[in-house]
Amino acid sequence: GTGVDLLNTITANTFRVNASRTFNLTSDKIIIAPGGDVLINGTFNANTGTLEYTDGGTFTNNGTFSRGTSTIDFLGTSPGSVVGTVQTNFHNIRLAPSSGIDFGGGALRGKLSGTFQLRAGSFVTGNAPIYEPGSKLMYSGGGTFNRNTEWDPATVQKVEVTNNTTLYCGFNGTGFTHTLADSLIIQSGSTYDMTSAGGANMTAPTQVGGNLWLKGTMLLSGSVGGDLEVAGDFQNDGGTFTCNSRLTTFNGSINGSIKGSTNTNFCLLTVNKTSGNTLTASVPFTASLAGGSIVRVQGGTFDLNGQAITLGGGTNTLRVDAGFTNGQTLK
Repeated sequence: GTGVDLLNTITANTFRVNASRTFNLTSDKIIIAPGGDVLINGTFNANTGTLEYTDGGTFTNNGTFSRGTSTIDFLGTSPGSVVGTVQTNFHNIRLAPSSGIDFGGGALRGKLSGTFQLRAGSFVTGNAPIYEPGSKLMYSGGGTFNRNTEWDPATVQKVEVTNNTTLYCGFNGTGFTHTLADSLIIQSGSTYDMTSAGGANMTAPTQVGGNLWLKGTMLLSGSVGGDLEVAGDFQNDGGTFTCNSRLTTFNGSINGSIKGSTNTNFCLLTVNKTSGNTLTASVPFTASLAGGSIVRVQGGTFDLNGQAITLGGGTNTLRVDAGFTNGQTLK
């Protein structure tokens, strides 16, 4: 026959699927020796299996790679690379500490539908993957990361900072806009840092296209421009939000809310949603910067939902340009 199923874990220097042949990985593992490679000229059905590169190596796709919900692990310190004549669609990619990968460029640049997990010291050399809807860029493993090539603002979907990890945003460029199409998740014990602690204060915003779920620490920049934009919910569950006199804007064409088990202090807050969309407060919150229009409704509707706004000291203004509902409380 032309098909082979793997029933046990195997180790190989080179794993090759020849033309007109089919290989089914099922749920087992293939371990590639240091510097080895996988060469696909036929059909490779990865299913729920795992490919483990011991140290570096090449993934060459000249045929058909059916990713399923498979995982590819890169161990060691030598970077792996994705090459071939056919664009490869991956599911999960995990980098061990100090390991790296290049997803290739141009029309053959690799895609990712699951989770791209980076751990302490791991990196992307060359090109990041094309992140598909539903995918996630995950910073984990503890220690610190300096945001770099792995964050592709054109395609990044979800981003998660977890496992006592600190992400420094500005170390590799303060003018980089951290855009993500979906949600930003900052887990307990982890930090998303836009301040000079990471090398320099950001002068460009973080733009969250979905929800922000804060259980750890988020520090906005100490410089003008290093603001926060959220299209969906801002949910604070035991997190620490340090606004550093920066603006938080709720925008976009979806409804959102301010919610969670912890009340949040925003320095400056603007609601600028498209007509027909609403930001709803489900918990009280504070706007603390002294002086100026610290709460502004510029577009859409801000429904305070009976919740209290606590304003900071000095002369403050609540500026309403459009759509404010009745029943709000100012404390």
